[in-house]
Amino acid sequence: MKSIFKIMFVLSFAGLSAQSVSDYTYVYVPKKFKDFKTNNAYNLNKILSLKLGDKNYRVVNDLPEEWPEELQQDKCSVLMSEVLNDSNMLKNRVKLDFTDCNGKVVLSIPATGDYKEFDKGFQDALVKAIARVPVSAATLVTVPVAKTEPAAKVENVTQEQAVPVNTVQKVTSVNSPGTENRAEIFKNGNVAFNKVKLSPTQFIFTNSNSSVPFATFRESTKSGVYRVQLENGIQTLGYDEGNKLVVEIPQNDGSYRKEEFIRQ
Repeated sequence: MKSIFKIMFVLSFAGLSAQSVSDYTYVYVPKKFKDFKTNNAYNLNKILSLKLGDKNYRVVNDLPEEWPEELQQDKCSVLMSEVLNDSNMLKNRVKLDFTDCNGKVVLSIPATGDYKEFDKGFQDALVKAIARVPVSAATLVTVPVAKTEPAAKVENVTQEQAVPVNTVQKVTSVNSPGTENRAEIFKNGNVAFNKVKLSPTQFIFTNSNSSVPFATFRESTKSGVYRVQLENGIQTLGYDEGNKLVVEIPQNDGSYRKEEFIRQ
């Protein structure tokens, strides 16, 4: 009888201490994933960073030993992310894993891309996986502390339905074709760019020759006009013009050069 009470106590304690992905504010996204170290990782780390930012997470790309002091003193406030190559002979597949500071998998999401090409297929699969990640519900609280005390910690807001830390949440793979996440191809001269949709109002242009997206597009209040951030950080405008997308590139003399990207 005592053994039964002990087991019930342990299980109830585990439930109270459990965390889910949405309990975190900070997520570590490495500059290169273990399974994608070549071909500039198909920009998967950039896509994951941008999309997690849209879900209210604060992304950290530096190595753990280079984190800010407050995170160094509370590494368990940072969730670790990893994108694994889960492909087979027929499909480009990824598995998006999130683990806590003890190496326990908090959430694992498999997804399948709709393209045979590696770059478009993996990007499509990752965007589908990210769509299943919950929005961060955590609140970052700044607390003044003395120099001898630990830095302020991130307070986690526990959801009503907590999942034990040692339990892996498995999300059913999304295999059905979806035009909302499909990558389109645009060409500027001989250079091809993939248009990867991150959300209903945001997409990026990626190039397999660069580890940084060429540009990030966000819809403006006018239909067909976009606020554009180039890879060098410069802000400009872009707009639809028939079967092409035009981006105004600022010049040193204050003028603008039109760059046309033809839809293929």
